[in-house]
Amino acid sequence: MSDDLTSRVEKPVPATDFTKKEEIQILLAEYVATRQELFSRYTALVSLISIGSASFLAIIGVMLTKSPLAGLFLLPILAVILWYGLNIIDFDTRAAADHLETLEARINGVAEKRLLTWESDHGLRARPMAQRLRQRLRENVGTVFQVSRALSEKARAKLPTWIQGLLSQGDDRPDRDM
Repeated sequence: MSDDLTSRVEKPVPATDFTKKEEIQILLAEYVATRQELFSRYTALVSLISIGSASFLAIIGVMLTKSPLAGLFLLPILAVILWYGLNIIDFDTRAAADHLETLEARINGVAEKRLLTWESDHGLRARPMAQRLRQRLRENVGTVFQVSRALSEKARAKLPTWIQGLLSQGDDRPDRDM
């Protein structure tokens, strides 16, 4: 049986028989397929979060209307299921991202130019997740403070002058113990 199978399978062509352009096209096809796999993992993550959120709300509803004990039993089960699903998706996502980074390096090496850069510059291994989260938090918190400061200055400017005077007097007072 194995002889029949091997006779139907074509022998791989050595990579040296391809031109640079053909090799890049083949690698790009694999790159595109891997990017689509990454997108499907993202879709799975969104679905898992949606289902988990709906389940969480349903369990809270059960706790409030029927039995708090049943809800306390179901919440840890939901947490374990979500944790397991997130770990599977995370593992697959990291494997695909690593493969994309390898493909980028191979394509850039064959082309002798830096054509593809996303995974190597911005991918999962480019900066640790904690560093990216800290930067995003700083950006978002800074934006919130800037917006709130601008809004409070606009609101203060619209107040009657006698109230603005009272507010500015309050700014000069030392803090009082309460």
